[in-house]
Amino acid sequence: MRVLIAAAGRLGSQIAQVLAAAGNDVTIVEQDDARLAALAHVPRARPVAGDACDASFLEHADALSCDLVIAATGRDEDDLVISPIAKRAPAPR
Repeated sequence: MRVLIAAAGRLGSQIAQVLAAAGNDVTIVEQDDARLAALAHVPRARPVAGDACDASFLEHADALSCDLVIAATGRDEDDLVISPIAKRAPAPR
């Protein structure tokens, strides 16, 4: 399964590690380079530096071809921006 996770905070990082360990291809979008660097050791995880609230950036990060998009920013306003972008994708979840 192809998964995109918006934000690599505590929750996003844990989700990425669990899903990658289960054999899923995980893309993690995060603005903070230090958080992305902390996930460099996670196999099957592709860290992408950028703003997950930017629709064109999410499309560039292949959000429209993912099976699952997770908005884990911890900020409702940002999660509400990300959700409609993911809804345009053919992702079943």
